[in-house]
Amino acid sequence: MKLARRGPGAWALAAVLLVPAPLARLTDGSDLLFEPLAQRWLERNEARPDHPGGWPALLEERFAHFSLGLFELRVPAAALSEGQNARNVARAAQALLEAQAGWLAWTRGETHVRPEKTPKDDPLARWLAGWNAKTFAGKPLAGSDLLEAAAAPPEVRERLERLR
Repeated sequence: MKLARRGPGAWALAAVLLVPAPLARLTDGSDLLFEPLAQRWLERNEARPDHPGGWPALLEERFAHFSLGLFELRVPAAALSEGQNARNVARAAQALLEAQAGWLAWTRGETHVRPEKTPKDDPLARWLAGWNAKTFAGKPLAGSDLLEAAAAPPEVRERLERLR
């Protein structure tokens, strides 16, 4: 992955981060109704916006968490018990790890080349690639640390410490 400090790469990143309102329309010209989608997501994840402790307490109680270097991931516990969703969470975590590697290389003025496959010499990347529904089966995930729930080995924990 090559990141540019200036020029088209910087504008592309800004466009992704600051999506203008017209892009919220679907390509066929119809509007996507976000409120029903949000309501279904809240119901499916037993997340009440009027939670007595507010959103921070809701996240702490109902979502599994994982610190991945610069990123703090909060995942609905139910998502980790379903096969495809657990794999999607694993892929998202791998993408964040890769983005972080690219960012760190960029800040050092180095070129970062994204590997085509999961690096065999990176225990964290291998561990994330192994996540699936069986990884989290039968474990209480709401409010849990995914390092504990997925039994992260010492080399993964050491790698995470180096990222912080």
